[in-house]
Amino acid sequence: MKIEPHENQDGYKIWLSENEQDQLLDHYDEQPVRKLALWLGLQGLRVDEIVDVCFEDFRQMDVSEERYVLRVRDGKTGYRECPVSNDLYSLAKTIKNLQNLRKSDEIIDYSKSSVRNWVQWAGEDLQGQEGKHWKHIRTHDLRRTWATHTYWSLRGDRAREV
Repeated sequence: MKIEPHENQDGYKIWLSENEQDQLLDHYDEQPVRKLALWLGLQGLRVDEIVDVCFEDFRQMDVSEERYVLRVRDGKTGYRECPVSNDLYSLAKTIKNLQNLRKSDEIIDYSKSSVRNWVQWAGEDLQGQEGKHWKHIRTHDLRRTWATHTYWSLRGDRAREV
C-alpha cells in the first residue's frame, strides 16, 4: 500500500497492491452486491457510475476468447467502454439472476453514500486485521489504483507493488 497526504485537503491518496485489492474484495465475499460495487471501482468506475450499472451495459467483445466490456453511458467524461474481467461479469450475472432483475435494472440499487460507506467499513475492518493504513481508504482510491496499474501495464512493465 502506498499512501500520501493530499496537498490541498484533508485525507490521503492511496494506491493498493494487487494483493491488497484481493483482500478488499475478499472482505465482501459473503455480500456479492458490495463486492461487485468495490470491484467496479477497481475497474475504473467512479462512485456515481457504479450505482448506474445495469446488466444491459455489459457487452461481449467480438474476439476469439470470451471477453466483456462495460458501457458507461453518462460518465463524467461522457460515453466510454471499460474492459472488465470475466469473473466480474459472472458475478454481475449471478446477482441479476438471484435478484430476478431485468436487464435494464440497476444491479447495485443503493446510493452513492452506501457504496462510499462499504469502502470505508471494509477499510476499518481490515485496519484491525492488517495494521496498515486501511482506515483512510475511500472510493476514489479504487479508481486511482486502477489507473496506476493500467499505466504500468501499458508501459509493459511487470505489475508493480505500489
